[in-house]
Amino acid sequence: MNEILNVSFLSSLYFWVAVAMTIFFVAKLVIFSLFGMDDGDGDLVGTDVDTGFSFISLQSVLAFLMGFGWLGYAALEWNFSALISVVFAIIGGFILMGISVWLVFMMRKLNSTPKYDLNSLVEKTGTSYTRFDSKGTGKIQIEFNGKLETFDAWNETEEPIESFKNIKVLKIVDNKIFVCEVK
Repeated sequence: MNEILNVSFLSSLYFWVAVAMTIFFVAKLVIFSLFGMDDGDGDLVGTDVDTGFSFISLQSVLAFLMGFGWLGYAALEWNFSALISVVFAIIGGFILMGISVWLVFMMRKLNSTPKYDLNSLVEKTGTSYTRFDSKGTGKIQIEFNGKLETFDAWNETEEPIESFKNIKVLKIVDNKIFVCEVK
């Protein structure tokens, strides 16, 4: 136990853990960012796992070890005792791990796909983008969630709808949009 709490040994251990983990952390960040492989945080490659959010990941472990090394080394340089430096190292490691996990969580929120409810189109008007045959299909353009979108649609009437005519959405059934011409 005295050998572990030897300040010079502990200082060397902290320093080399900090340097090695910083190199791995930066290398992982650069390589995965350049080659676009950062979807699963580089964990368990080739296995069938849920790629959802995880507190324990390669990124968070590297951040913990990097913080552990640098804060432990700094505590010894500030002339704290070996025991206090171990406490600083562990607390600092968990703080950096938490920051890393929080940043990954916030970035994943930016990557979420919004959910759209087509039922909000009912009773809205738009334009026929293509010609519709009687009871046939075509394309419409309509404002949806603040953007002009193009959708496949079905003519609900017996009369054809020519291109670029005003249409109205009558109903949505199984994600199919049924329209009629507005005269």
